[in-house]
Amino acid sequence: MKHVESAIGEALTLRFRVRYQQYAQLWCHVPNGVVLRGSPAQRAMQMARLKKEGLTVGWPDYQLLVPRGKYHGLMLEIKAPKKKPTPEQLAIIAALAAQGYMAAWAAGFEDSWAIVENYMQLGEYTA
Repeated sequence: MKHVESAIGEALTLRFRVRYQQYAQLWCHVPNGVVLRGSPAQRAMQMARLKKEGLTVGWPDYQLLVPRGKYHGLMLEIKAPKKKPTPEQLAIIAALAAQGYMAAWAAGFEDSWAIVENYMQLGEYTA
């Protein structure tokens, strides 16, 4: 399933960077689902280090750090079609929304792109 989400993310990133070239540097992916290498003990040590560095379980896959409308930025969790976010992901999305971000999740490319495009059409930041 991760390969499906990776393909969606790659297509989303490409479309964003072509459509909104002026904001390309402000579009970011957080690879929380990366596969760690090594023995089980080595992977546990790597994960412990990453968590100490700030890795947060449930953090959205993509961030767009361009304020639009009333929002500070867009935080987007993408899922394969027909999949749903975990309880941890839903909690983080709610916490980000409470802090003034547009935080959402979407299943599939079309739904993901619709969220991005609608966000960008909100216009200049109006806090």
